Amino acid sequence: MGQVESSENKVNYRLLNKEEVNRLSSNIYKNIEDYKNKENIYIFIIETEKEKKIVGIGCLMMKLTKKNRYGFVGIIKDIVIHSKDDNMSHNLIGHIAEYAIEQGCYGCTMDELVE
Repeated sequence: MGQVESSENKVNYRLLNKEEVNRLSSNIYKNIEDYKNKENIYIFIIETEKEKKIVGIGCLMMKLTKKNRYGFVGIIKDIVIHSKDDNMSHNLIGHIAEYAIEQGCYGCTMDELVE
């Protein structure tokens, strides 16, 4: 999805496929088990380019809504960053939102109260 130079080293932002999600250790993220087999939930990671070490994770849930407008809205949730670089969380959220819009969501939010 993207590559950014951080204060630590180069990192990649990318969407995990189902096989990669199933290989993730539940120790990395305690709620990962809840997301493994659900439809319309996508897991993104930030990993270092050299070591392939995961330094951040975030989820996108695409939900059909009829409240103000009929269509899908992207709900960004569970952003966890293990880094001192403040821009990583902003960049991860931006990458997730961009992916949601590309997939047909008319908007994104971090508020789970979307109906």
